[in-house]
Amino acid sequence: MTDLLIEARAICKSFRQGEVAALAIQQLDLQIRRGEFVAITGPSGCGKSTVLHLLGLLDSADSGQLKLAGIDVSTLSMDQRSRIRNQHIGIVFQAFHLIDRLSVYDNVALPLRHRGWKEQQIRPLVQQCLADVDVGHRQDFFPSQLSGGQQQRVAIARALVTDPDLLLLDEPTGNLDSKNGDSVLQLLQRLHQQGRSIVLVTHDARYARCASRQIQLLDGRLLSDQQRQEVA
Repeated sequence: MTDLLIEARAICKSFRQGEVAALAIQQLDLQIRRGEFVAITGPSGCGKSTVLHLLGLLDSADSGQLKLAGIDVSTLSMDQRSRIRNQHIGIVFQAFHLIDRLSVYDNVALPLRHRGWKEQQIRPLVQQCLADVDVGHRQDFFPSQLSGGQQQRVAIARALVTDPDLLLLDEPTGNLDSKNGDSVLQLLQRLHQQGRSIVLVTHDARYARCASRQIQLLDGRLLSDQQRQEVA
């Protein structure tokens, strides 16, 4: 098993705005190793979320090469990317994206049910993930009965239940007050200490400093890439 989890080379991505193609990502080279906690920062419109969508196989680059755990995913079909995402990647969004008509338990169980697993396989994994993010006591509640912070923890549990190689988070504290935001970041730090590989997109410099490595983008290009200096 390679230690290199993500390897991106000369990645470019553009979006059409009328008759004009706007370049969102320009010649991006990026490597992320297993066990890293990486924060991607930069001003609004710099390409942060676009990078995360590319890493999460939610979108494909116009050019360049992207490898996930040694697998070249650059030219895969949508169905192939979906299967790899289900097997290797957990994604958490700012807006939670929980299904209102499903209980907390059923929201978290959903990725495993998509795999065709039996309930006796699913139940212990879901309950453990909910306990790990401190919402096990809410498993029979519905999203509308939870606070924003609790909903985001459920979304993180859903992303973790498949035991992904990579956890991607797009502004996970953006809809939370500072207390709940701090709580979610403490959870991410704990997951990192347990060995999880995490990529966090955030505009908040204070939260970015919680990561072991900070990548800053500007106008779709990598501006800086710095490891956090540990205080002795």
